Amino acid sequence: MVMVSATTIASHHLTSAFLSTPEFCGLSRSLQCPQMQRRCTRKYAPGRISASIDLKPPPYALDALEPHMSKETLDYHWGKHHRAYVDNLNKQIAGTELDETTLENIILTSYNDGDILPTFNNAAQIWNHDFFWESMKPNGGGKPSGELLELINRDFGSFENLINELKSAAATQFGSGWAWLVYKENKLAVVKSSNAVNPLVLGSHPLLTLDVWEHAYYVDFRNRRPDYISTFFDKLVSWEAVSSRLEGAKYKALWLCKGMVMVAATTISSHHLTSTFLSTSEFCGLSRSLQCPQMQSVSLVEHQERSGGRMGGGIERRCTRKYVSGTISASIDLKPPPYALHALEPHMSKETLEYHWGKHHRGYVDNLNKQIEGTELDEMTLENIISTSYNKGDILPAFNNAAQIWNHQFFWESMKPNGGGKPSGELLELINRDFGSFEGLINKFKSAAATQFGSGWAWLVYKEHKLDVPNARNPRPSEEDNKLVVVKSPNAVNPLVWEYHPLLAIDVWEHAYYLDFENRRPDYISTFLDKLVSWETVSSRLEAAKVRVAESEKELAEIDADEDLETIEPEDTDMYFGSEDEDAEGFLDDE
Repeated sequence: MVMVSATTIASHHLTSAFLSTPEFCGLSRSLQCPQMQRRCTRKYAPGRISASIDLKPPPYALDALEPHMSKETLDYHWGKHHRAYVDNLNKQIAGTELDETTLENIILTSYNDGDILPTFNNAAQIWNHDFFWESMKPNGGGKPSGELLELINRDFGSFENLINELKSAAATQFGSGWAWLVYKENKLAVVKSSNAVNPLVLGSHPLLTLDVWEHAYYVDFRNRRPDYISTFFDKLVSWEAVSSRLEGAKYKALWLCKGMVMVAATTISSHHLTSTFLSTSEFCGLSRSLQCPQMQSVSLVEHQERSGGRMGGGIERRCTRKYVSGTISASIDLKPPPYALHALEPHMSKETLEYHWGKHHRGYVDNLNKQIEGTELDEMTLENIISTSYNKGDILPAFNNAAQIWNHQFFWESMKPNGGGKPSGELLELINRDFGSFEGLINKFKSAAATQFGSGWAWLVYKEHKLDVPNARNPRPSEEDNKLVVVKSPNAVNPLVWEYHPLLAIDVWEHAYYLDFENRRPDYISTFLDKLVSWETVSSRLEAAKVRVAESEKELAEIDADEDLETIEPEDTDMYFGSEDEDAEGFLDDE
């Protein structure tokens, strides 16, 4: 159903004329299929479903999963995080058309074929958490039986293989996300998803999920995600719930296809499904998209056209010049923070540093050294590993560990004991110029850090003025063309891959603040800016960034001069004169 969406209309030849037919609209309503109804351009008035989304409690007391999942975890996870998603969504949908539909329809509508709308994250996280709580029970674990076990053995070879695959998916989901067991195309499969994304938007029937956002386990397990995963499967999972969901998924899949047949074969007259409609290439393509053999059987023609496309990935880097460094080291070292682990107390605890630097940061270093050993990356600087493995957005395996090492070193050096206050000198002048005031910067930085959904970072960067044209170079840019901006990035991504010059970073992965602030990210952000940030470090980074920009511009000017000499004929050299007007016409404003 989900495949029949705006982005795949062309590939399945679902023309606007087809989508506006009474046959398609009647078919979509008969099947109660919101994905099809959204594509129907004829309007009809659905009944009002609900004026608000409720916070559903777990199907057990908050202390019922102890000692495997503590009441404290449930107090925060359900009582704070889950509740906040509900409160935020109700504010977002109040007075809108989404206020009159189901939670599932809000998810599908706001997913918007991957071009996510603001309501999606809250709506999907509500659904995901409801599903997660119902995936567990007191005294859970064990092994499934009956048809579920038969399908597991058929599709994974054994129950142990399924558990290993689920554990791997949950352990390797980088950053915030979920691991899922799903039923799709009459088979079981294991998938993982980032942030709030769930199988509903991918056309699968979810059977089981494990939340691997850090707030799901950090109170009980700290950085030991594998132990949390094992505990979930050994002591908490409800295979009875999974079996029940499997029955529901099978029934739903059968009902949908049978519904297609009933509508297409036995109720043609009542829904105006004419033979002309059934013979269209659109109906035949639609039947194949839904993978419904019964529906395909009523198609009166076979349509064999196929078309495809490729979704672009990542951001094209403007510069095509390669920077080659000498061999630096056969391994990446774990650099300590520039202060004792207790030096930031009471604003950031020694325990937080012990886990954040001593476990998480160390883990990235150990993992990267294993990844690059014996490869060409082993002879590069950390920055070059990041640039190479970012691969213009088509990220290679080494990127996450390399970028997180760099990000954490930068983060530790962004703080100092007795920090905070206000910058001075040129840094403050640029802040006033680009943000209106120091308070303007702080508000924008706080907003970026607070609204980065899931794992990620907020940054203050020094951005060079560049033309938005690949391989183009600015004609004689001035210092006024460069500016300070605030950006945010997901997971491990940092401004180096966008060719910005980072000046300040705050880590908003949950492990950065959960031990000290629990779910109160805004308090952590305020404490960082009020009590910890080192504006002296930011100022020195600004000076270094300006030097690098000047050196780069000098290099480019020399290259331009060499290219001009190569393209001008000798007899013409005394006839060419530039003018200030010509230079001025070359300036473009990229803002």
